[in-house]
Amino acid sequence: MEQREQENRLEERGLGDILSETFLIYGRHFRKLVIMSALAQAPVTALILVPIAGWWFTVLVSAISGVALMMVHGAVISAVGQHYALGRVSVGGCYERVAWRAVSLAVVALPMAALTAALFLLVEPLAQAAQTSETAGAPESPSPLLLLALLAVLVAIVAFSIYMTTVVAAIVVQGYRSMRAVAMGVRLARGSELRIFGHLMVYWLVAFGLYVALILPFALADGFIAAPAEGGAAAFSVPLALGGLTVGILVPPVVSIATTLLYCDLRVRKEGYDVSWLSREMGVAPA
Repeated sequence: MEQREQENRLEERGLGDILSETFLIYGRHFRKLVIMSALAQAPVTALILVPIAGWWFTVLVSAISGVALMMVHGAVISAVGQHYALGRVSVGGCYERVAWRAVSLAVVALPMAALTAALFLLVEPLAQAAQTSETAGAPESPSPLLLLALLAVLVAIVAFSIYMTTVVAAIVVQGYRSMRAVAMGVRLARGSELRIFGHLMVYWLVAFGLYVALILPFALADGFIAAPAEGGAAAFSVPLALGGLTVGILVPPVVSIATTLLYCDLRVRKEGYDVSWLSREMGVAPA
């Protein structure tokens, strides 16, 4: 009992400590974390593979995938709380917690989904212009207004991500509804924005590294399968579809665990947060 409390206590952690603890929690509860991620991510990945073009479909898919990813994020936040309070994780219990505040989670997910859709819609004409320039053999300068809009969206995504690190956890752990959670999350993050941003950059780099490592075997398999074919690429690639599904299921929990630990660290530093406090907020008794 004393050993488990020593392992699961909340304490101040630096970046390296948070990453180490992230993979410790991920490894210990790997099967259940993968299940809770797959429950939301598998249907969304199938939707992304639907061959429908148009800006409206991009917006629709962004909204659905954004909400689904937020539900996975909320479930993983709950899983981290259960890990510390109980020493075990229940997939059903995590999603019960998410369902309890599903509307609030959806409310805060939609702005990020809108920003993501805007990013895709802005990048598409830039890519088309670059392709046209390459075909014509003459470089074409992108519209300054388009570049300015793209920069504004990127800045908004970064700013939104910084505060969502604490806001979403406030919804799941503390049980606040969306507007109160925004107020509490912003208060907790205030003064630590640069530290949160630095941590998020590292988490995203780790996620990108995992993405490359996981997708590479599927990309190689796709190359071997497509090599005999001539006259253009196939419209649908089974290996890449499977690779996308694998990445979509395995990678998000890593970032979610790390950001949850960062949220706990901020509360430890500012409020003296501990496992007993976390247990009371989540309505579970420490084991």
